[in-house]
Amino acid sequence: MTIREKDNRKMMDQTHEVQITANKETQSKRTFRVLEIFGEPINKGGQQSFVLYALENMDLSNITVDLFTPYYANNLQLIGFIKAHGGKVIANDLPFIPGKSRRNIIPVLKDALQREKYDAVHIHSGSITALAYSAREAYRAGVKKIIVHSHSSGESGSIKHDLIKLYSAPILSKNATHYCACSNEAAEWEFPRNVWKKVQIINNGIDPDHFAYDVYKRKEMRKKYEIENETVVLGHVGRFSREKNQGFLVELLKNYLAKHPDERIKLLLMGEGDNKQDAKKKAHRYGLDEYIAFPEDYDKVAEFMQMIDIFLVPSLYEGLSLVALEAQASGLPVIASNGLPQRVKVTDNMEFIALDNINAWCEAIEKHKSDKRIDNRSIIKKAGFDIKDTARAIQEIYISG
Repeated sequence: MTIREKDNRKMMDQTHEVQITANKETQSKRTFRVLEIFGEPINKGGQQSFVLYALENMDLSNITVDLFTPYYANNLQLIGFIKAHGGKVIANDLPFIPGKSRRNIIPVLKDALQREKYDAVHIHSGSITALAYSAREAYRAGVKKIIVHSHSSGESGSIKHDLIKLYSAPILSKNATHYCACSNEAAEWEFPRNVWKKVQIINNGIDPDHFAYDVYKRKEMRKKYEIENETVVLGHVGRFSREKNQGFLVELLKNYLAKHPDERIKLLLMGEGDNKQDAKKKAHRYGLDEYIAFPEDYDKVAEFMQMIDIFLVPSLYEGLSLVALEAQASGLPVIASNGLPQRVKVTDNMEFIALDNINAWCEAIEKHKSDKRIDNRSIIKKAGFDIKDTARAIQEIYISG
């Protein structure tokens, strides 16, 4: 073999070694693909906040996440995060009619799963049929890891719910590989009894430090909204819907002012949704326009909580209530309905009152209106509601064998 032939052979061997190394690196760096499926619009709701907070605290260097909804997507914060990390958002703009059949989601989801191959799908919905249909389509598309996640509970005694659950039970049992829920109540509401022992409770984690009380931010926010320091501010954050029950808060303020007509007080209702205009009309009908405001800085919940004195959660039912945790982290007294599970109370400055006892709500406002803020951050973390722990648990489900 000539010197030139030896050199050529050596170069070929080196090239082959480089190609093998490159192939190994490509295989080791193969992106794990996850599709977050929402059974509702991608708006400013609790499910969407949960997903955003979790993804923000995950190591996504080897994971690409896409979003899917059969409906519209207008949560710019979540959408921006996904796109900034190489993912895409699939929104189909179907009409969203709560309480109606979800069968129309099947064709658009089937199409999305045929166009792309995913290693895992993580399905979020307050609709049992949306969870079931999505799990079945993912199974048919060959997805290996199918996670159904219950974030909500509901009112007991509904024949319609029992029938839907009975219909969906075999679909969920057969097609899902993992069952997650934010509470036992949420698990029992959406999942069939035969999988309850398989359910993994995933805490709705938050970043407690992000909600820490800041007296300077309080002054800044009150100045922005032209609220005097002496004014008692009641606050609420949530999607305007029947189950969030914001109309009760308008009734509450009316009753409180009847008992304390000279009180300097303001009710701030932050959120969006189909029932928002109903709340505004009710406030106007009661002559409460000057006492109620509707802030629209939806992406500034932590700042919003700085300027209020008492946080109110009058929900008919909740899987857990992320905002109740955030309010506790902010050191606020929290007054909530019995529609929330007891496990959301992780500090001493939260109490539950029945919705049919509006006088007790008025008394609680009077009792807590001058409470000093408490630093609850360490308590929140020790109780297992640190978002870093939540993100770690979800990522482990995604990438585990």
